[in-house]
Amino acid sequence: MTPSSLNLSQQPLILIVDDQALIRKMLVAALTPAGFLIETVASGREALEFCRTITPDLIILDAMMDDLDGFETCLIKRKWSGRQ
Repeated sequence: MTPSSLNLSQQPLILIVDDQALIRKMLVAALTPAGFLIETVASGREALEFCRTITPDLIILDAMMDDLDGFETCLIKRKWSGRQ
C-alpha cells in the first residue's frame, strides 16, 4: 500500500477494498481509463490504515471480507468523520 503522492493531482481518488485480487484488478482496469486515480487494499483493516493519512473521494468496499467486513469498516470510518 503506497499512497500516490497524497493525491495532490486533480484526479479523483478511488480506494478499492476487496479481499479477492481478481476483483481488484477488474475494477482497476475498468476505472483507470476513465481518468481516476486508483489505490487498492485487500482488507478492511488496510482500508482504515490508508484512510488515516488520505481521504479518498470514493471507497468501493466489499461487504464480505474475513477480518473486518465492509459494514464494520464503513461504520468505523463514519465514526471517525463524526457521522453515525
